[in-house]
Amino acid sequence: MVDVPAAADILRQKAPDLARDLAQHLPLGRPAVVVVGDLRFLLDVFATALELGSCGLVDRTLAWQKVRTRALGGEPEALTELPAFVAARLAPALDAGQHSLLTRLMDNAATYVHFASDTNPVGVDPLLQPGTLGREFLDATMAGDRLLAQATLRSAGSLPHALRTVVEPAQREFGRMWQNGLMPPPVEHVTTQVVHHVVESLAAEQTPPPSDAPLVAMVRAPGDEHSLGQLCAACHLRGAGLRTQSLSAANGEAALVASLAALAPAAIALTCTTGIEARRLAALVAAIRRERQLAHALVLLGGHLMVDCPQLPTHLGADGGACDGATLASQLQARLLQGTATAAE
Repeated sequence: MVDVPAAADILRQKAPDLARDLAQHLPLGRPAVVVVGDLRFLLDVFATALELGSCGLVDRTLAWQKVRTRALGGEPEALTELPAFVAARLAPALDAGQHSLLTRLMDNAATYVHFASDTNPVGVDPLLQPGTLGREFLDATMAGDRLLAQATLRSAGSLPHALRTVVEPAQREFGRMWQNGLMPPPVEHVTTQVVHHVVESLAAEQTPPPSDAPLVAMVRAPGDEHSLGQLCAACHLRGAGLRTQSLSAANGEAALVASLAALAPAAIALTCTTGIEARRLAALVAAIRRERQLAHALVLLGGHLMVDCPQLPTHLGADGGACDGATLASQLQARLLQGTATAAE
């Protein structure tokens, strides 16, 4: 049997040196410190993909990096050489079975990135065109104007609707701008703080669901520091008539499972921002499944990662997945509230 986790760990251990070597040998842009940082992240995703057996994680991350490479002044097609470089450098540290698995993953990735586009245009979303609330919100957040951003969002209607038509399109645009090198880190930090503050302020004004509504426990993947997506998802769920409770995984798996068991939620929504954190969810899902008091709870995986890797929930043992808060709310509303109505009849 091939020891896949050991191969993934070897890749993670060698990632710092590999990233520096790749930045020196391939024309992937400047400044070098940024390129090396991007490559470190990319190699960590490679290791996670190897562990999970998911080609999609590697393919989509490389395709994202292809656009990023052009923005950094590099040669996007140079990325087609990266998978073979990685496989060759790791060969001495892997046994035959491990190297065969890695080579297959890398061969697939090289083919995928060759045909992937090296452009991802910004400013094309109809919801963000001049004269729209989305554009007004986008401009206000980038300027750090919390009051204007909040007023704009408030005028967009219910919070779930405002999230779908204003906040979430703006967030996707911020991501494209970062990918295309059009958003300096200080601006990115300001926009994140403004959006989080505004959404949190309006979330506090939402009408709470009935006290007997099904409860959904919200948990971010261990190590995932991105809380905005979870906050937006909770707003969508409350708008759909479901109660929510956010829990932290910071104190370890056992403490989290004990807290979940005490709450006895109808569903558990695990949010995950990147492939790096995804590997930590498999053990958490397994621990939840072992807890008798959680036997009837639905376990769903949420996050934009589901767009790139729709098979990931199955890989990790979850009941399903949703790429955004609106989809998650729709799924749980149908499964939990419909079930409640049926039971009452």
